[in-house]
Amino acid sequence: MEVVTGSEHAGLVTFRLIHDAAEGMQPDGLVRELARRSILIRSIERLGALRLSMGFFNTGDELSEAVDAVSELVSTR
Repeated sequence: MEVVTGSEHAGLVTFRLIHDAAEGMQPDGLVRELARRSILIRSIERLGALRLSMGFFNTGDELSEAVDAVSELVSTR
């Protein structure tokens, strides 16, 4: 995973999947798969990236759940 967002924008995290297993995965497809798990994330097509919006209202467990779900989806492709 390559984080695209700079540290000054901590609430919005934009990232690209760079793992070999992610090759050929389209961001929109991952957005749909995550939505099925009630994890809402946005694709940024022009960057070929995904954006996760986090704030004070999110828990550490929710962040871990999102990261784990992305990792699981990439590893099963």
